[in-house]
Amino acid sequence: MKTISTPVTAFITFSSSEGMERCAKYLCKHGTFSGEGNALYKPLPLLGEEMRMNEAPEPSNIIWENLDVPLRTHRQRKCIVGFVIAIFIILTLILFSFLKGKAGINNLKYPPRINCEGVNG
Repeated sequence: MKTISTPVTAFITFSSSEGMERCAKYLCKHGTFSGEGNALYKPLPLLGEEMRMNEAPEPSNIIWENLDVPLRTHRQRKCIVGFVIAIFIILTLILFSFLKGKAGINNLKYPPRINCEGVNG
């Protein structure tokens, strides 16, 4: 069953800076992005929420697939990845210690042969 989700973010591209300025003039509480007061502002609700307008970041900084993922889910995923990395590092350390111990035991059991005559010659 498909459910309808409420849009979180919309990116609007203007063909001219004049269009962007007009949109900011009528749809932003502040007449510009700098925060000046706006006497022409009229609230325009969309799906029961008041719209907010911000300048978008550079397109290369946007991860388009993750726009609909809530911040809490992002944090949970970061914690899970951090936990998995920590477990991997701990297991690698344990494996390294085990193999180093085995190498030490083998050195005691089978000492390396040194050719002293070759050193003196």
